[in-house]
Amino acid sequence: MDTDLALQILVIILSVVLLIALIVAIVAGVLIVKLVKILRGIAEKGEQLVDNAENTVSTIRQNVGAAGLIRTMTQLIKLVNKVNKKG
Repeated sequence: MDTDLALQILVIILSVVLLIALIVAIVAGVLIVKLVKILRGIAEKGEQLVDNAENTVSTIRQNVGAAGLIRTMTQLIKLVNKVNKKG
């Protein structure tokens, strides 16, 4: 009878340990899913930030090119005006 009692106690202990391990695994799984969702959101925001930066740089490049062209045209007009005043 001592063996049966020992086996029953062992089965109860193992069942409790298995239950605790199962609960811990479920909680860990839920937390991992939440973490993955948060990381995806951060990645999307980072992607949007990079896209906005690229658009800003592109706009700046276009404006710098236009400003350079306007500056060159202004200098050319001033030069033509000087030549016309002398001549």
